[in-house]
Amino acid sequence: MDRLVTTVLGQKVPNVLVTYLQDLAMAQRPSNEGALNGMSGGVEARIWQSAVDVTDNALVIVDTDAISIINTGVTPNALTTGLIRWSDREVFGVFRGLGGANRIPGEANDYLFDAIAPTLFWGYLGRYGKDAGNADPSAPTNPPVPAAGTSWAIQITTGLWLYVNEGDETLRLFNNTGATLATPSLWFIASGPTGERP
Repeated sequence: MDRLVTTVLGQKVPNVLVTYLQDLAMAQRPSNEGALNGMSGGVEARIWQSAVDVTDNALVIVDTDAISIINTGVTPNALTTGLIRWSDREVFGVFRGLGGANRIPGEANDYLFDAIAPTLFWGYLGRYGKDAGNADPSAPTNPPVPAAGTSWAIQITTGLWLYVNEGDETLRLFNNTGATLATPSLWFIASGPTGERP
């Protein structure tokens, strides 16, 4: 979102800003009924746009585990780098392969960005994605294979997997569809950790 106001050290924060931020905030709280009533609130939302085509049997990093957080241990408080765990989250999103060249916003054919219908998905990233041999997935022949208690991956469409890599905690996309995906894009929201697979 666009910045509402720019403040400097020592400036009083206006009440209207704090009130307006509360009005604008999107609240995601767990229901106090049902199986996940102990999960963390909040969401992590991302838009990822590949700069290149993703060939069949290739994997790409969608996001790392690095995020900006506020360091309250210094004066004045400052932004610093923190870590996020992508595991133990429900993920709801939209996937689109752009279907042709130069369709990324800003490129010559971006007016065709919506020419291919998007695919909705909703899944759970329990812990890490593992291949059939219970190792980290690796290109070109070892995609993630979901398995009870040992491997979690969200199937976006046949042969297309979103999963957490154990080696570096990155969120990855593995293309095992049999075709090249033209500059694919993801727009997704991940819930707070459910507390079921800490």
